[in-house]
Amino acid sequence: KISFLCIAPSNDPTGEVTDSYAYEEYFLTIADALRKIPNAEAVIKFRPGMRPRDLFSRQLIADNFSGVPYTIVQTKSLHELFLDTDVVVSCYSTAVVEAMQCHKPLILLAVDPTESFMGRQHFAPYIESNAIRLATTEEEFFRIAEELALHPSARAELAEQGAAFLEREYAFDGRASERMADFIRSCADGKASDTMAK
Repeated sequence: KISFLCIAPSNDPTGEVTDSYAYEEYFLTIADALRKIPNAEAVIKFRPGMRPRDLFSRQLIADNFSGVPYTIVQTKSLHELFLDTDVVVSCYSTAVVEAMQCHKPLILLAVDPTESFMGRQHFAPYIESNAIRLATTEEEFFRIAEELALHPSARAELAEQGAAFLEREYAFDGRASERMADFIRSCADGKASDTMAK
């Protein structure tokens, strides 16, 4: 069995975040791909604050995931879910970095034009470093998901490249507030420098 953790986008009825059409396209792309991958299952992570739209979301997923084993979770932590799953599928979200921190191979699914634009812009260095895989079409997503499902070595390599990228590009040392305070002081003193990089 190969388990895909699918991070649900925010489903905003006003369309300011992800409209209902883009939301459905996201899940339809995942369901169609997993239906063709032997022993694939989905663990769908709702955001804790989604409750007003739960009924719509649950029905949409039930309709689209016919023939695909899936579970919906809402309150379980991402860290726990990372431990129990093999591949993470995410939209434009901080869950991308969280998955990489937990050494999980990640597919950034961006079939919606707005998601695709934001993903290509914001995550360009990640993609160029092969730290994550970007899928902007149903075909791309299926190809990447199938490769990661069938080849544990491909999952391990992607997870390793993601962790190496974070090690190189981020500072997870608990000193962010200290660096920010130093930077603000240097700006106030008129001596702004590249203290943020230290």
